[in-house]
Amino acid sequence: MMLYKEKFVQFCKKFVLGLTGIILIFLTYYSLLSTSVLDPLKVETIVYVKDNIPLLILAALLLGIGIICLGSLLKTWQPNVVRWRILVSIFVFILGIGWIFLNKSLPFADGLMIDQAIDEFAVNDYSQLAPNGYFGKFPFQLNFMMFLQCLYSFVGNHNYIFLQALNVVSLIITILLVANIAGRVFKSTHVEVITLLLSALFLPLIFYCSFIYSTIYGLLFSTISLYFMIRYMETHNMKYSFGIILPLLLAVTLKSNYLIILIAIICMLVMDMIANKKIAPVVIIVLLLIGQMIPGRLIKSYYQNATGMEISKGIPSIAWVAMGMENGPKAPGWYNKTMFKSYKKAKYNSEETAELSKKNITQRLDYFKDNPNKALVFYRDKTISQWNEPTFESLWVTYHGPHMKKTPISSFQKTIFYGKLNKVYLIYTNFYHLIILLFAILGIYICWKRHTYAVILFAVIFLGGFFFHTLWEANSKYTITYFLMLVPYAASGICLLLNLTKKGEVK
Repeated sequence: MMLYKEKFVQFCKKFVLGLTGIILIFLTYYSLLSTSVLDPLKVETIVYVKDNIPLLILAALLLGIGIICLGSLLKTWQPNVVRWRILVSIFVFILGIGWIFLNKSLPFADGLMIDQAIDEFAVNDYSQLAPNGYFGKFPFQLNFMMFLQCLYSFVGNHNYIFLQALNVVSLIITILLVANIAGRVFKSTHVEVITLLLSALFLPLIFYCSFIYSTIYGLLFSTISLYFMIRYMETHNMKYSFGIILPLLLAVTLKSNYLIILIAIICMLVMDMIANKKIAPVVIIVLLLIGQMIPGRLIKSYYQNATGMEISKGIPSIAWVAMGMENGPKAPGWYNKTMFKSYKKAKYNSEETAELSKKNITQRLDYFKDNPNKALVFYRDKTISQWNEPTFESLWVTYHGPHMKKTPISSFQKTIFYGKLNKVYLIYTNFYHLIILLFAILGIYICWKRHTYAVILFAVIFLGGFFFHTLWEANSKYTITYFLMLVPYAASGICLLLNLTKKGEVK
């Protein structure tokens, strides 16, 4: 019986790693061919720019050779992990805070609607709760509104600098935790330190801190949960279950996309239960499944009681799936107004909107069935539009174009967003993006050969994000958190080239 369990766990490990490797090879191939770039004159519109393939390959080869040569000097390198944590934290803090004060970005899109609603609620204007209002369409956004209201009660309304600085602090803790988790699952301080360095060089994620939304906060709480998940897998001590459950429920409450990490943790718990014949993971799984439904319902109930208004179910999830199957003006599967049209056509009824969305999906599936080549092209382009955009909209979330910015910007800002520094940033992020993919493939290979099943944790999350946004609305700023999950694998790949990962080092 034990033999079958071991074979099943190993099959799951190799299936996840194999599928991840195939996707990374696909992304690397298209990363060499072209780069998805945001059109500076349009709102979140993707254009495809051809890359200089020989130059990229040459640069990657020179970097690889340089790393191999450096390895001969680092054979006895024993990094001081604490020192590197401090240095990386200082670097990210200075760069993040400097970027915030340089740009003084304001909320926009969903963040702006939620921020404005706080003022409206303060004067008993609850029009956004109506079926055709913002929260009538997206009732789940009330969760982030409550989070902001709680913060504002301490720091004052519309304290945007505080919110952005909190993003920076949250990101620093996230990076430290991701690196620590990597060190634990790879059982290597070298992997932890290189993960720290690569994360610090992931400039789009640092610049993303200017975006006033729930993404970074949710990522922090999710990562805290992942850390306690690894601690539980190491010790099987149930005291870590609270660290798994509570932060993850808060992350999912802030941003429902973090259900992907919840599902990934459940998958790891199931594997742990099979591999170690433990029943305790069942308790954690049940609490996660039940618990994730409670906070949102309580918050919705609170606002209904406080305002005396009935809050609709909003636009159903299936409408996003329908939108994700459509060609649009921005890119295949990106945001368009179809779901709003369906919602309005259904007279703001969630059930009827769902039926209309199902019909749209059926029509689109019939079209794909009759035109399989166009289906392949559609999903190819949808994939590369969001996974091959190396800035991950990190500049766009700060400055949304001259048509959306009311205040003038400095000449230095202009060169960052449109001038020479912008070109330098695009070249840097394009190369960084390629290098992470290449080294992550090498890291996946190492995991296949040497490591325990715990190392697939990051891969399961990456796969969840990849397939979710293949079906759901596409957007490069949504994929940035999943790209971070590739960094530990890239760090492992670099360690191999540095000759710091020995055969049999990790059992």
